[in-house]
Amino acid sequence: MNATATIRMDRAYFEAAYRHWLEGRSRWRKWQPWIGVVLLVAAVAVALFTRFRATAVVLLAFSIVQGAESLFHRRHWVRDRLRARGGEDRVVTLAFDDEGMRQEGTEFFVRVSWSGLPRPIEVPDGFVLLVGDGASIYVPRDSVSPPEAFAEILRRAGVAPQDPLGNEALSASARS
Repeated sequence: MNATATIRMDRAYFEAAYRHWLEGRSRWRKWQPWIGVVLLVAAVAVALFTRFRATAVVLLAFSIVQGAESLFHRRHWVRDRLRARGGEDRVVTLAFDDEGMRQEGTEFFVRVSWSGLPRPIEVPDGFVLLVGDGASIYVPRDSVSPPEAFAEILRRAGVAPQDPLGNEALSASARS
């Protein structure tokens, strides 16, 4: 198998990468808006039904902080990634072959065997490779060439292929 994925790391890429990180990797940040809502409801309940007005104010403050943080975190995360690249788009090439994956950029070269790659997370429009302690690479489906190699990459990396009629993974016997 010989396939490549050429990824242009621009604003759209980082926004999609953040969305997939939030849905698939984040442990608590995806719940942050709901935590803010629960704290707001608790603050209102405490203010209306108890004498602990100071507690209600503290809960309200925490609610505002959680809500603001959830709104601004994505924007800051994307902006920080773009600034780290000097505001310029960078192109990264991932090459997949029988031995594994090779990653090339303007300042680095990495080679990882299939057995050294952690299981990627498949998302509707690509997959996310987990490459280190918290580090990940989002690979859009349309960046893989040839397109038919996409399923083979996921198979070799340990992800069950998707059933063409639904979203459930095929059984292990169907993959053999």
